Amino acid sequence: MASYRVGSGWDVHRLMPKGKPLVLGGVQIDYVMGVEAHSDGDVVAHSLSDALLSAIGKDDIGSYFPDDDPQWENLEGKEMIKRVSAIVKNEGFSIENVVITIFAQYPKLKPYRRHIKESVVGWLDIEIGQVAVHFNTVERIGVIGGGVAIACHSMVLVERKF
Repeated sequence: MASYRVGSGWDVHRLMPKGKPLVLGGVQIDYVMGVEAHSDGDVVAHSLSDALLSAIGKDDIGSYFPDDDPQWENLEGKEMIKRVSAIVKNEGFSIENVVITIFAQYPKLKPYRRHIKESVVGWLDIEIGQVAVHFNTVERIGVIGGGVAIACHSMVLVERKF
């Protein structure tokens, strides 16, 4: 008998002129603003990691990669996902579906969709059809719409076989 679980994750980072390079799903985005972050600030990797952990009943990424621990400074999102994915597999789960929604007024991200999908597919060792990447501009509302921040919400479906 199979057991399905859904997980959800969210991450947001401030955009700033002299921040770290803007990286989304392991893809460096050509943009005048960067992110303020302890790690690499990849909101896709962070929200996806939290979604995977929540799906299997584990604590959030702050429990695994605390931002007050120097060993995780500048941690790349792909390394975080690699570690989280190993936890998921060690618990006996497989990843069935991933939905990623990036919230950003700027930059325009449509040209990067395929690259982000391919990166996530490589991270998780799943098929391209198991990943959806969406973009939302939030209609110029709030800190995201004002170009002050960028955020991502991820959802995953995992299966555990008994």
